[in-house]
Amino acid sequence: MKKNKKVVVLGSLTQDLFVYANGNTVITNSDEHGEKEFYALEHGGKLTARYLERHAGGGGSNISVSFRRLGFESYVFGARGDDEVGEYIQTQLQKENVNDENVQVLEGKQSGFSVILNSYQGERTVIFTSQANEAFTEINTTDIENIRPCAIYLCHISSGIQNNITSVLLEYLQTHTEVLFVWNPGRERLALGCDCKENTDLLSYCDILFLNKEEAELFTGKQAQKREKNHGEMYRKYHYENRIKIDHESKILNLPYYASDMSEIADILLEKGVQTVVITDGRKGVQVFTKQKSFFVPSLGGERVDTLGAGDSFSSAFTASILRGNDLEDATNYARINAQSVVSYRGAQYGLLTESQLYKDK
Repeated sequence: MKKNKKVVVLGSLTQDLFVYANGNTVITNSDEHGEKEFYALEHGGKLTARYLERHAGGGGSNISVSFRRLGFESYVFGARGDDEVGEYIQTQLQKENVNDENVQVLEGKQSGFSVILNSYQGERTVIFTSQANEAFTEINTTDIENIRPCAIYLCHISSGIQNNITSVLLEYLQTHTEVLFVWNPGRERLALGCDCKENTDLLSYCDILFLNKEEAELFTGKQAQKREKNHGEMYRKYHYENRIKIDHESKILNLPYYASDMSEIADILLEKGVQTVVITDGRKGVQVFTKQKSFFVPSLGGERVDTLGAGDSFSSAFTASILRGNDLEDATNYARINAQSVVSYRGAQYGLLTESQLYKDK
């Protein structure tokens, strides 16, 4: 365990309103490009709701709260409006003992707000407005210097590329190479591609990069490969055990039939200087890559009440475990335990485990 337990988190802050409308259904539509699922309600009329609940959310909030529960000192950087929603967001951060001194309160701005429509399947559709998060465009090197963190976690930044955040972080990382830099890029960054200069610069300092399958494909411009065969044998009836599979090679040779091969995508990112690439794919598990080894971990079974925040809970627990001194395999296992706990509840933070809960066997 590092003696320095200060973690800087930069990202969005929102209030999430969860709605379960009775009578919701999921419709699948097929065309030449494939299948898409749509959340559907009967048009017109008035529907009853099983529940309406509000929770704090947003990547910056979720990650910083998770780090705090896992025994670290969290310092969150972000922005909120000067409204009741913003007060609620900041109050929730304070209840979790997250340091909020660098949360900017923007006069005349509304705070970030999301409506999450939960389906009977446990999946969700999110309707959101970024508002104050889009105006989070500036940070100061001095503010980070004063904290002296052991790690910096950069979440999705709603202002996209119209800010000084990247340049300030690069300036800091160039002179503080001992600081663990973790990145989960937002869609604006991903759409620019991994060959964009600022992205390439960030990747060269990136110790851990978290992406889901769709993000990884968008970022690299390369599609993951379907794995239907292994050494000439079909995988369709293969029973995949619920344990970590490790290949000390650049490719994972024993993927189950349902998982896509992410190795070529990971190779592109590793060549950019990333030390560890983590690519998640929901129920289809996670793949972890370094230049020395790679492995696959299936997702844990269990009830899924709401999947919002699953990625944040996974990545924060993974990073916290690495900072504690755990190896990649153990970190992945702890991460999936934290994620499974979160999806068992509504809200991105309610199910986040504490240090004693997650590491109870250690």
